[in-house]
Amino acid sequence: MLEYVETVLVFVCIFGLGAMSFDLLLGYSGLASLAQASFVGLGAYSTALFTTKLGWGFFPSLFVGIGVAALLGFLIGVAVLHLAGDYLMVATVGFVFAVQAFLVGWDDVTRGPNGIPGVPPIEIGGFSFDTPGKYLLFSVIICFIFYFLSSRLVRSPYGRILQAMHDDEIATSSMGKNLVAIKLSIFVIAAGMAAVSGSLYAHFVSFVDPFHYSLHETFTLFIMVVLGGMRTLKGAYLGALILLGIPEIVRFMGLPTGIMGHVQEIIYGSILVIVAMFRPQGLLGKRKAEPQEEPQG
Repeated sequence: MLEYVETVLVFVCIFGLGAMSFDLLLGYSGLASLAQASFVGLGAYSTALFTTKLGWGFFPSLFVGIGVAALLGFLIGVAVLHLAGDYLMVATVGFVFAVQAFLVGWDDVTRGPNGIPGVPPIEIGGFSFDTPGKYLLFSVIICFIFYFLSSRLVRSPYGRILQAMHDDEIATSSMGKNLVAIKLSIFVIAAGMAAVSGSLYAHFVSFVDPFHYSLHETFTLFIMVVLGGMRTLKGAYLGALILLGIPEIVRFMGLPTGIMGHVQEIIYGSILVIVAMFRPQGLLGKRKAEPQEEPQG
């Protein structure tokens, strides 16, 4: 039972990290990109390829994954960041389909739809993180590091520019800020962070395939951010805990397998409706201050 709980918490850490990268992009910067799952997949595949085919260790393959995701994030950013709103969203959807087609089609390297099995557990200095408990400790450390760095980022002058850009691009641009460079930089940062999430996932499940990095996974990250609250960072992990914890609770209800998935979807929908009605800013999000009426007379 303990290993079961540890396994669930490892996935909470992994998906929470991916959701936090999405929050930096959407919540803090206002960039409606739906490509985050693709960057998670690029990190996972880079790790899988370099560890299984070349025998690289965790950190070298991790840095390659971050570099690949960041480079593609920069190139895609150059191509699409002159767009905004729905147009940006549609363009990044095309990127998701392109990456998935690439992973399926390059059969000689990625093994196509069969995926890449046998990704080894993380080993550092002769110590192997080969049990859920050990991996949970490692995942918590990695997530804390990126949470600390992200919190420093959003509290810095650069982070305040991101939030100003989210609120009003025209006003921010009128202050002499280069919005294109700022958008490109946060796009690259979020892509690299998403790749770390993918690398952790690959090592934990020891298998990657192209069907786990689709629009469905992007929407899952989006729901985690919305549930926990945008512009909170912590909310990403709370959203991951709720969204990944529900299926495990339902699993212990003894429901027939045929209706279990439907019950989970009903619970998901109900939670989203309740949050939208009573906490539209998310569970940890701050309420916007309501304008006070000026005294008459």
